[in-house]
Amino acid sequence: MFAIAAGLELTPYKSLAGILSKRFGGTADDIGGPMTEALVMASMSTRERMEHVENQLLLKHRMAVKYRRAIAEQRKQTEDMKEQELKQQSRKIMRTPHPLTHLLSQKRCEYFVGLGTDPSVPQVLQFEGKVYCRTLEKAEAERTVHTIWRSKREFEGTHNINVTLPDYLYIFLQRKFSKAQTLSEAAYNLLYSLSKHMYDPDCSIFLKVLMNEVGEDIREQQDGLKSTFLEALKHIDEETNVKATGWLLKNDMRAGLRKSFQNKTEHQMVELFDALDSDEPRELVNYFRLFDSDNDLNQGVFAETIRQQHLNEQMAFYQSIEDAILDQVEKNGNDACTPQMLSTAFKKTHPHMSSEEVDVYQRRVFPSKNEKDKGKKASVPLDEALGLLRTPHMTHLVDLNTALDISRKGGAARAASPSLQIWTEKGGENTEQQEQGKEANEVAPENEENQGQE
Repeated sequence: MFAIAAGLELTPYKSLAGILSKRFGGTADDIGGPMTEALVMASMSTRERMEHVENQLLLKHRMAVKYRRAIAEQRKQTEDMKEQELKQQSRKIMRTPHPLTHLLSQKRCEYFVGLGTDPSVPQVLQFEGKVYCRTLEKAEAERTVHTIWRSKREFEGTHNINVTLPDYLYIFLQRKFSKAQTLSEAAYNLLYSLSKHMYDPDCSIFLKVLMNEVGEDIREQQDGLKSTFLEALKHIDEETNVKATGWLLKNDMRAGLRKSFQNKTEHQMVELFDALDSDEPRELVNYFRLFDSDNDLNQGVFAETIRQQHLNEQMAFYQSIEDAILDQVEKNGNDACTPQMLSTAFKKTHPHMSSEEVDVYQRRVFPSKNEKDKGKKASVPLDEALGLLRTPHMTHLVDLNTALDISRKGGAARAASPSLQIWTEKGGENTEQQEQGKEANEVAPENEENQGQE
């Protein structure tokens, strides 16, 4: 640092920078901080230094945009929660909150109080007593989520079954932890950590699926959204450049956005345009790279904005129908939902939807094949109906006990990790144990040796 302050010529230190890098096999940040970074910069050509500075500025700009978007998303969620609280205060009948709701709303604390063993609490969260709060870094929590989704898909595909996410999370963690205390600690801290990064689509989607606020099919919807959008851009590319080049001008990109997302508000379109400018400050855009992820599984601002908008739209869609049903329940003075009430709710909130589209949701809530049960007299308890409304029917769905039996007989659940955070029994400090493995996919708090690894 003093060398920089004194304005010394660093070019003669090129060889030293190379020796340091070769000897320690690290980067400027790993070896000696600002001094070594200055040496490395001195060894670069002027062009390389300019490119390095430009890249650093671009990264900082993207982070600033992400933080700004995160604050805006957090503010929106807070406003939505306040709005729902006001509605609930005026209602006599309302949907029962998910057991996780109170836990996730807590600020930083020393420990959580277990949610108990009531049947309404998912098995993975059933625990009596204290659960120490040791939150994960965002990157660690997100890697764990990606590992769980991939492991779940492999497990279900291997055995031709479907398992709910709460049930599979229990299976996944049980293969790693034999004690209830450590399993609960891993589950509570993972979910609490995710709740602190709800601006990130991967974090928010995992939690909302687990809490039955939206179905697992939202991940497929977003994959389809991405594919359709990229295909539309490719078509514009072919029309503009004779053949697909992978590059488009910003004006063509904006036109493609408006054409692909005609139902979005002007405010949403401006958000997408700003996100695009953040990721791609130049006029020429490599559109196939817009959905790439970095080493910490973070996507660019543009990709995350599209995904978060889609999630918010789905949540608003279900919330509007739920509110319309609750209004009718309040008026009728009962605590059940009928097919007629559901139809009325759709007509009030989404009159543009066809009868065929509404029937899809009718079959979710009232799947009975008996025609007599489909009449106006058929009813489903309110909480059950509102949960079924948000969750598509899963074929070959098995319960937790069946899935556990299958898992014990050789289910393909990945639990191995080359980097596991091991929490000490005494609770204060944590130590990190590096284990050799092929994949660096999942990190979770643990205070006992791995159990039942493949």
